[in-house]
Amino acid sequence: MSLPKDQFIALGLMSGTSMDGVDCALINSDGTSAKAMGYPVHMAYSPDLRHEISQAMEKALSLEHPSEQNGAMDGLTRTLTLIHGQAVEEILRKNNLKASDIDIIGFHGQTLAHRPDRGWSWQIGDGQQLANITRIPVVNDFRRQDVEGGGQGAPLVPIYHQALMRNQPESGYPVAIINI
Repeated sequence: MSLPKDQFIALGLMSGTSMDGVDCALINSDGTSAKAMGYPVHMAYSPDLRHEISQAMEKALSLEHPSEQNGAMDGLTRTLTLIHGQAVEEILRKNNLKASDIDIIGFHGQTLAHRPDRGWSWQIGDGQQLANITRIPVVNDFRRQDVEGGGQGAPLVPIYHQALMRNQPESGYPVAIINI
């Protein structure tokens, strides 16, 4: 796929606290505006995996800091990263793309606990492992630096909505985006 030099294709992965699965979408962007492209993918989590994530969330909320977990989430982290890798493979297949067509993956990971009041937010998922699996550069760990600096680390999605709306013609009416 050939794009102008100021354009890139990003693949976004999101798995929320609903624990329903991984949403995967493609955008074409110049870094300021974004345009959705192709067909999105949703990979549902199995009931067993949802239960495992739910238990991990309960444990995470009981910790003063994620560093107390001593590797207890490593297996779940690997499993979730592999599932995100499968979502990448599926969206590439569904859109007749190759890994080399994608410039970057944005990998949120699975939130176990968001505790800005304690100076931390914990999302599991291994960005380097995902990059190795997909052969595509990955950016991840979006919230940590902001939360450690006293911020809330959220929300992230409105930044995308703002970029998406830059491509829409002016209607003179306010725009509302609802998360259903």
